[in-house]
Amino acid sequence: MVGLMVVEGFGINLCRSLIGETGDKTFLLTMILAAWCPWAGVRGGDASLYQQFLVLSGASLALGLRTMFVEKLTPQAEISDWAAFSLMFVLAVRAYIDLGRADGVMQTPDAEAGAEGEAISEHKGSETWNKSAFSGMPSTKSDAGFAAEESMKYGSFAPVSADGLLAERNDRLISDVIAFVGTVFLVFAAEADDKSEAALLDQPLKGAVDVTASVIGSMLAVFIAVFIGFVVERQLSNARVLFLAAAVLFPMSLMTLSQALLHLGALEGKSASDTVVGLISIFSSA
Repeated sequence: MVGLMVVEGFGINLCRSLIGETGDKTFLLTMILAAWCPWAGVRGGDASLYQQFLVLSGASLALGLRTMFVEKLTPQAEISDWAAFSLMFVLAVRAYIDLGRADGVMQTPDAEAGAEGEAISEHKGSETWNKSAFSGMPSTKSDAGFAAEESMKYGSFAPVSADGLLAERNDRLISDVIAFVGTVFLVFAAEADDKSEAALLDQPLKGAVDVTASVIGSMLAVFIAVFIGFVVERQLSNARVLFLAAAVLFPMSLMTLSQALLHLGALEGKSASDTVVGLISIFSSA
């Protein structure tokens, strides 16, 4: 009988945590970080899966810490809200700037090469000269050499210098650090005042079994978020991923700002409704 109650409580807390975390701020933030790196841009290449695993680990660690210490961290919710607002707003601006740069690229090197080739062909077609007079002359450049030169000219192949390799390694290291450490800080701060944390405060966890079930439920939600980010990164173009990042981060930063502003009244002993009325009067008088 006791074992049945333990299993039932475990399942209830796991489902409550999974449902509470799915679709909230931290879920969307994890999804965006799985598809986009604020330092290197849209994820891709050999390091993509590894960095997405780091995002998964960082988000799971952050949610696990907040679950275990939710009652102690609640009084510091205002600090977390202001930190989350600042970080998400900066990331939204970064994504918007990268989106503008992506849209500003008019032609790729291959498109420029094709346009130049068409122009040359049209120019040659307009000339009239005796082609047979030069048909017997030996070629000064082999087809392979010409292809190599054209390949290097239009950017499909280029030698990589030692400085370039070093810069690439530094970018990879910074991206790895941001994927884990940055995710821990962002998710930890964004979880404050979230609906899943409010549910934990309404029905506190009792014992290690309930805490374990809640942590596992949050980890399942994080896994779903990272998987969606993986699909987004593989299926959408870079410009669409950047647009999605900006479109998600801007509203979430404003949402977090509103939560932080509501705490201003709490510091002075006022209720949330009094704080809202005071803010409305300030903006209406201005």
